[in-house]
Amino acid sequence: MPDTRWLVQRRQGWYCVKDVPRPLQAVLGKKRLVKSLNTRSLALAQLRRWDVMWCKHRTRS
Repeated sequence: MPDTRWLVQRRQGWYCVKDVPRPLQAVLGKKRLVKSLNTRSLALAQLRRWDVMWCKHRTRS
């Protein structure tokens, strides 16, 4: 089974998704953050998700 953590396929493309912690949902106005990975390939999406996750965690500091 392929590793699809934080990945969702919509239409024909792959997206990286991350749930927003409950205390921050009111601040952000969202329950989920979604970022397009601009690919239809699962293998490429699996690589690109780490760049997206790294940037999200990096901007927190």
